[in-house]
Amino acid sequence: MAEAVAYHAHGTTLVFAGFTADRVTITGPSLVVETGDVTHLESPIDANGTPWREFIRMLGDAGEVSVTCHVLPGEAAVIGTRDTLVIVFPTVGVPTTGTFSNTIMTGFDITSDVAEHGTADVTFKLSGFPAWT
Repeated sequence: MAEAVAYHAHGTTLVFAGFTADRVTITGPSLVVETGDVTHLESPIDANGTPWREFIRMLGDAGEVSVTCHVLPGEAAVIGTRDTLVIVFPTVGVPTTGTFSNTIMTGFDITSDVAEHGTADVTFKLSGFPAWT
């Protein structure tokens, strides 16, 4: 049986200008590449006579990164800021770093509950191609 390969998320860091809250959960990035349908009247047909669609790569989108964190007064002041977002995943051996230039903090949603500490859900819109090292 093959040995399972995974990493523990504890120690994952996220750096963005002015954003210093204690991060609890980091979701994303959600990288996608759109496709365009270029099927035409002479697209391939298989041995059973079934015509098949054809696609080409279109635009890539790095998506968003969402962070749940403990609320710190004044943290929302960086909303709308454009800067580089860096996430370091503590993988086994050498950490993996994702660097996203021109990222914009687009959301800061605070939750206050009488029985819990204050939290915030923060959203970053990623722009351009990410660099992985």
